[in-house]
Amino acid sequence: MPGHRPRHLPAPAASADGRAPDFDTVVAESCLSILGSRLWPAMFVSMMLVAGLSLFASHALGGPLYRLEAIGRRLAEGEIPASIRVRRGDDLEGMAAVPDRVAAGLRDALRRARDQAGRARAGVGDLQRGLAAGSVGTADLGLRLQEVADQLQGIQEALRAFRIEGGAAGGQPKPPS
Repeated sequence: MPGHRPRHLPAPAASADGRAPDFDTVVAESCLSILGSRLWPAMFVSMMLVAGLSLFASHALGGPLYRLEAIGRRLAEGEIPASIRVRRGDDLEGMAAVPDRVAAGLRDALRRARDQAGRARAGVGDLQRGLAAGSVGTADLGLRLQEVADQLQGIQEALRAFRIEGGAAGGQPKPPS
């Protein structure tokens, strides 16, 4: 029916020039008004949800990355940390295992090198005292020097797995040029 207006639509307001707005304009304004009253709260809730999820994701990723960085700094300062703690099922769980393996290898090699160095020091000390007292014979001297050489070889073996930049592989010094 021409001129018939549904009950839920507002009465058309007259425009500034006195003409009544057409039906399509009134329907569009009404739909936008209804949509706007529902759209803004939904957009607000969506934005809050996205903000919360991004905060959670940044902490889930940032925490382990910070711990990896801290362990790298500690390694650079000469300290060998125990391990990196990450949550089970964390995306960085596999990545955290790599520095853990490196630290374990370093700890083991350095422990073996320290033990061998201690034994070598003790052997050299005994040899020096014996030489000072005149109680070390030629045969005994050769045996004790071989023990010290064996300890030094043990240190080299402990460090062989590491390639040190600026030096040859396996902890061997570069031959003189």
